[in-house]
Amino acid sequence: MIGLKHVFFRIISICIVFFYFAPLNTYAQNVNEQYEYLDSKYGKNQLLYQGELYVANKRCDFGNPFLFTTTAQVGKISYDNNIYTNLLLKYNASSQRLVLVFIDNFGAERYIMLNGEKVDWFYLGDNYFVKNRYDVIKEKFYEEIDGINNIKCLLSYKKKYGFENRTGNAGFGYSDLTIKKYLLIDKTPILFKNKKDFLKLLPLNFQPLAQKYIKNNRVRFKNWNGANLKLLFEFLTSSELPNHE
Repeated sequence: MIGLKHVFFRIISICIVFFYFAPLNTYAQNVNEQYEYLDSKYGKNQLLYQGELYVANKRCDFGNPFLFTTTAQVGKISYDNNIYTNLLLKYNASSQRLVLVFIDNFGAERYIMLNGEKVDWFYLGDNYFVKNRYDVIKEKFYEEIDGINNIKCLLSYKKKYGFENRTGNAGFGYSDLTIKKYLLIDKTPILFKNKKDFLKLLPLNFQPLAQKYIKNNRVRFKNWNGANLKLLFEFLTSSELPNHE
């Protein structure tokens, strides 16, 4: 009888050990497979996919925190002195964090917040962003657009989170996108808020042509975004102008 009890307890002990450690072994195997899969996509450098897991942990009755679109955009990034291409990226304009989007080897979509201190620059589609190095600009990154005569245009983006008493949809959510626009002249960003400020900052020989282009564009200048300004500067760069300022 004692022998049967001993055998019984041994069987129970083996079952407990098996059911306890088998999931751990399966988990370890899955993690290893996940690393192998990510290594095949991004290389052996694991910096990209060891960031902080992104979770939408705020109540959202309206809006969203992302820049341009909620859909991930194909991008490129300089991260901790390494360049990664063909990534799926989103930019959280509220927290000022860059989010890496990828499909794991189980087919699930995952989101990782990258360490902003390690990001030097990145592309969202054709939009080029640089880590902020100017005190006058408060956001962590700004979009940089090539201008004219060594003048660049810088745009910073921000969304605020909070309570709004919107008609039919009061609650917590994200504001509309706020854009601040600067011209970088002699390494100094100068804020412009309207068409008059903008034109005064341009070299004199560009001002009449820029004013005509803005008028013909039929979009209120205060609503202009980076795409509008890119087209304007491309137009001015391609135009024949007198060789004086």
